Amino acid sequence: MNTISLGPSRLLRRAEAAQYVHDKWGYPCSPRTLAKYAVIGGGPPFRKAGRYPLYHPDDLDGWVGGKLSNLVTSTSELIKKTERIESAPVNTGSAPETNAGRAFKPDSEDDSFVSSTMRPVRRRNAYAR
Repeated sequence: MNTISLGPSRLLRRAEAAQYVHDKWGYPCSPRTLAKYAVIGGGPPFRKAGRYPLYHPDDLDGWVGGKLSNLVTSTSELIKKTERIESAPVNTGSAPETNAGRAFKPDSEDDSFVSSTMRPVRRRNAYAR
């Protein structure tokens, strides 16, 4: 008889892919997480066969490998880039004055909130022809 080998190169359905990631890597993963990543991005690459997403084990291994940090001996070695940027000293040199991030203030007391730069929006009547 001819049999088809279903070895490790077989494409996995979403539930099987989540189980594979959990069993091989110990990385917590559920089928719902993979479904969410398929919509918003950031998940492992997949293929579609009709309506069914299929994951290759090598793609799953690469995805989990990319999420893991390098081997460290202390948690202080795991400082993220964003934390380093936030803790960087702030440049207090003379910068040009801008209104970015500030509340709107009229130029004079007589100016109302609606200025010449704020024009009313013209809306088309959906029933007019």
